[in-house]
Amino acid sequence: MITKAIIFDSNVWIGYFNTEDSTHAKAVAFFKMYNNYTIVLTEYVLLEVATVLKQKIGYAATNKIVTTLLQTENIQLLQSADYFAPTLNTFLTSKDKNLSFVDVSLVVLSSDFTVITFDKKLATALKSR
Repeated sequence: MITKAIIFDSNVWIGYFNTEDSTHAKAVAFFKMYNNYTIVLTEYVLLEVATVLKQKIGYAATNKIVTTLLQTENIQLLQSADYFAPTLNTFLTSKDKNLSFVDVSLVVLSSDFTVITFDKKLATALKSR
């Protein structure tokens, strides 16, 4: 059996874990929709999620979430060493000033994975890939 894999952008994770976020219901729906998939969690996305959640929901809750994510069977942590060079090259040569380094990493990884995001600029970049 071939396992399907997907990457959620930081904003989807943040919306999922922060019940006060305007995208919470939509994020929950995405997690339900893709519950039979392997979820690829990149180091860059994890760092962004942890930083924002620490600010939004607190240190203790964020630590529990991060620890749980790293121990969850259907979540695969993707090490940045596996995609840093192509991300850096794309970032340095891109004329798009609206994409962060993390966004560019997701564009690079979109050749191997489906990327789900709420970010309209990133979504446009993913479609043009």
